[in-house]
Amino acid sequence: AWESSRDPAGCREVQAALESAGTDEEREALAAELEGHVFEASRCPHANHVLQKCVRTMRHESFQFIVDEVAAKLFAIAKSRFGCRVIQRLIERCESDQVGEIVSRLIAEFKDLSRHEYGNYVLQHILEHGTPEQQRTLRSSIEEAAYDLCAHPQSCALLCATLSGGSAE
Repeated sequence: AWESSRDPAGCREVQAALESAGTDEEREALAAELEGHVFEASRCPHANHVLQKCVRTMRHESFQFIVDEVAAKLFAIAKSRFGCRVIQRLIERCESDQVGEIVSRLIAEFKDLSRHEYGNYVLQHILEHGTPEQQRTLRSSIEEAAYDLCAHPQSCALLCATLSGGSAE
């Protein structure tokens, strides 16, 4: 699955196999080949889709290796064109205790991420899909730094998302 995930046709085949697998065990066997390759896969224009499909189709405990490997290279992945999408799927799909530390680390670095062309999408996703407490914490940080955020085009997108109600509050 790892080799196939890195090319356009192969990644579609692996995604289809994950989608059509008859059992969780079949999905886990396919996904196991990605262990140790999550950082590289998250930055690949093809393999990132396979990671996202794993997150969408597998049981939470079965893709914990993705959470762990993302946490190890969190900011590089959050600032990656394709990796930011993997983090967005984790925020949408994981239990709060499964990604709570990741989200806390992202919020703690919100000024840096808000200025990044891909990192700001991860923060916007927290506003939309994070827990109410995560949303409040990020919203409060953004409100406190609003003046500084206005000076950067990428940060303005995050500020606009905050003002337009990008949270469940």
